[in-house]
Amino acid sequence: PIDFENEEQLKTDFAGFTHAFSCLGTTRSKSGKDGFYKIDHDYALNAARACKEAGIEHYSIVSSAGANKASRFLYTRAKGEVDSDVLGMGFPRVSVFRPAMLECRRDEARPLEKLASYALPLFKLAMPMSAAIPTSTLAWAMVINSFGKAETPATETFSNSDMLEKFQKAKK
Repeated sequence: PIDFENEEQLKTDFAGFTHAFSCLGTTRSKSGKDGFYKIDHDYALNAARACKEAGIEHYSIVSSAGANKASRFLYTRAKGEVDSDVLGMGFPRVSVFRPAMLECRRDEARPLEKLASYALPLFKLAMPMSAAIPTSTLAWAMVINSFGKAETPATETFSNSDMLEKFQKAKK
């Protein structure tokens, strides 16, 4: 298991690699307010700092649609704070992926997500590129992007529709 509180060990774990993909995340209902912030903010930044020190050249991170470090909402504020800090770390290349609702099977009960899933088909009809993205498509978009060339230093942010378009183009 990875110890996200031990930055020295993290640096060793990431040494020798050129790319890193950060997909850390939990929910307040699963981990509480403090646990959520610790995982989605503190652990995410610990990993990013360790990657920077280990010489990672391209750091990709899953954030969230609406991420904003000035948000009044804990979730989007935490994601925005991490985005801002990671973008300021000086990686040669940073890719920030900001998905909308993630579509996937979950073992635990998430009543609000379950409720939203019933309305999701209607939202996807009205906004097919903005409402949601399957986690597998998000992962493929991240991988596809990692093989692409970018000007360095490069920072890039991908919206839900950007990821879906990238995936669709790669399938052709």
